[in-house]
Amino acid sequence: MNRVMSGLAVATLLAVAVPAAAHHAVQSQFDMNGKQQTWKGTLKEVRWVNPHTHFLLDVDEGNGTITTWVFETAAPNGLRRAGFSQKGVFKVGESYTFVGYQARDGSPMAFLESLTGPDGKTVKIWFGSRATSRDHVTRLLGVAAVLLLPALGYAHHALQSEFEINKPARHWTGTLKSVQWINPHSHFIIDVADESGKVTTWRFETAAPNGLRRIGFSSKGFFEVGKTYSVIGYPARDGSPIAFVEQITLPDGRNVRIWFGDPNGSN
Repeated sequence: MNRVMSGLAVATLLAVAVPAAAHHAVQSQFDMNGKQQTWKGTLKEVRWVNPHTHFLLDVDEGNGTITTWVFETAAPNGLRRAGFSQKGVFKVGESYTFVGYQARDGSPMAFLESLTGPDGKTVKIWFGSRATSRDHVTRLLGVAAVLLLPALGYAHHALQSEFEINKPARHWTGTLKSVQWINPHSHFIIDVADESGKVTTWRFETAAPNGLRRIGFSSKGFFEVGKTYSVIGYPARDGSPIAFVEQITLPDGRNVRIWFGDPNGSN
C-alpha cells in the first residue's frame, strides 16, 4: 500500500512539476516571448544526440562573416516519431531556412520552431503558442513530452550513456570559436584540425555557467576567441564531434581541471 501511495505521489509530482520545469527551462534559455527570428544558411551538420538534437547552420551575417549557429530541437526519438530519419533526410551542404527563438545570452544558439528544406517544404517541429491559457497548457505539456522526458532519462543514465567516460581520456587542441554560457551545460566550441589539416568544429560540454563561475571563470573577458586551447575529455559514444570536458588548458599554459571523475554524476 505504501509503495502504491509513493508511486502515486511521484506521479502527481511529475505531472505538475515536469510541464512547469519544461516551460521554465525553455523560457530561461531562449527568448520564447521575444521576436521570432529567421535564419538562412548552409546546413553544416546534424547531431543526433540526447537529450536534444542539434542542427548546425553556417549563416552569412551580411558582411562576409560566417557564423555557425546551433539550433536545438527534440531528442532523436522525438524527431523519428515525427517522421524524420537520421539517414538521407537532411542534406549537409544544402540551403535551409530556420525559424525560432534566439538564446537570451545573445550567443549563436536558438530553439527551432520550423525549418524549410532545399525542396521548399516547410516542416513545423514545435507547436508552442503564446495565446490562450488553454494553448499555454498544451504548450507546456508538449514541451515536457518532447524535451523533459528524454532529459530525465539522460540524467538517470548520467554521463556514461552519452560519453565514453570509462575509456581513456582524449586530447584535443584547437582554436576557440565561441563559449556558450547556457543551462544546463556550458559549451566550448573549438575548431580542431586533424593530421591532414581538415578542420572539425567540436562542441565540448562542461558544467553549468554557475559551476564555471564558482571555479573562477567569467563570461566576460576571460576566454579569448581566436586563441589556442587544449581540452582533455571524453568523446560522445555516437562518434559525433562532441565531448565532455575533464580539463582545459588556457592560452597562458594554465591547466584547469573542471571535472573530477565521478562517472555517476551528471555535471
